[in-house]
Amino acid sequence: MQEMRTASVRKYFEILREKKTKVFYCCNRVEKIMPDGEVSRFMDYPWLQEDKHLVNESCPWHHWFLGVSGRPAFRLRGFAVPLIQLYDGPHWHRLTELSCSMQK
Repeated sequence: MQEMRTASVRKYFEILREKKTKVFYCCNRVEKIMPDGEVSRFMDYPWLQEDKHLVNESCPWHHWFLGVSGRPAFRLRGFAVPLIQLYDGPHWHRLTELSCSMQK
């Protein structure tokens, strides 16, 4: 859902609930500004109060990726490690027992 517009994320949650998905894992940036300026916020996804979050925390392993970009490289003991790039912001993850309720 990282690259999805808010309306698309909402629709996916509706489908997950309609299909009575029991457990859903989601890991995305806490906040992201899309190319058109829309802001996507993980905490604003259509979670319900009735959802039970089994895991709900900053993702301890999702901090970097392999590739070449304009971002500063990951550093180990002061030295840049080639091809290891840092993400633009922190990631949050949730493992959730979804409520089948369609109300928010």
